[in-house]
Amino acid sequence: MAGQTLERKGPHRIIRASVEHAETLKLPSPDEAIFTLVILRTGTVTAKIRQTLCYIKAPAVICINERQEIQVLHEEHAAYSIVYFDPVFININMTIHALRSNMSENFIDSFGFFHLSPFLMEDPEKLYISLSDETCETIESYFLSLQNELDAQSDWYWSCRARSYFMDIINVLERIYHNYYVQDSTSRCSTRPISDELHGILSYINNHLDADIRLDDICERFMMSRNRVERLFHNYLNLTFYDYIKSQKLDRICYYLRFTELRAKEICSRVGFSSSQNLCKFFKAMTGTTPNAYRLEEITRRRQLIPLIRQADQPGQDRTVGVEALSENA
Repeated sequence: MAGQTLERKGPHRIIRASVEHAETLKLPSPDEAIFTLVILRTGTVTAKIRQTLCYIKAPAVICINERQEIQVLHEEHAAYSIVYFDPVFININMTIHALRSNMSENFIDSFGFFHLSPFLMEDPEKLYISLSDETCETIESYFLSLQNELDAQSDWYWSCRARSYFMDIINVLERIYHNYYVQDSTSRCSTRPISDELHGILSYINNHLDADIRLDDICERFMMSRNRVERLFHNYLNLTFYDYIKSQKLDRICYYLRFTELRAKEICSRVGFSSSQNLCKFFKAMTGTTPNAYRLEEITRRRQLIPLIRQADQPGQDRTVGVEALSENA
């Protein structure tokens, strides 16, 4: 195995994930059948990916699946942060066989499979993902937090936090991977490209959901008037600036409740709330239910789908654990 030991004993099960910093891209042996997330922090790489010649300039990310359809031809001043992982690190039922089966998108979403589009989709125009400097810094901060949790294993929740930081990285990549277009409000089927101006603003917001983002701050940063910014959000998203931020905070909270066992106080710091009580009040105002009730409902739904996932893969066992009580002061 390239890098550190892949298998680590977690509180509930084996954690199959490893990280390293490197100056040369090293891939695991094909028989290990794991995915590799490559963050190119500096330098350039010339590589053949799925028989396509790619010149990749940092900062960028390359998502390599178990088929390893990549050949590095030249590296120049390259510095990498690399994550080797088995998808079961994210969800015990997310075996590669299950991910590659013909399950519908709705079923995968209902079961709580975390999306790994950059690893599984075959779009030749997205063989690697270019990053802005700011987005690369965000991803690198998540990487360092992941590395710390894997190394320190400081308490009973280390494996949960490790998964959550890794999923934060993938969540950023998913947004970039799918954020080239927005749904046209006049049609359920058509899409249209977003403007470069709005793309920059959305990237900034999505990278700073843990902060108190104000419209005036955005106007100053991107040198636009308030009317111009509001018009962009209305024309492309049919939302106000602050409604968009609320929707993104809600999506991020739901994402943590669905895919992790993070406690409320840990979720607060990641979505910009000062207390668990404020988070619960916001969540109930937006959804009509409490975070704890939402998490319980998602776990119950996944357990009901276990027989179906067994049809797509070898027999498994749902090991979702630790529904921690969140503040109910809502």
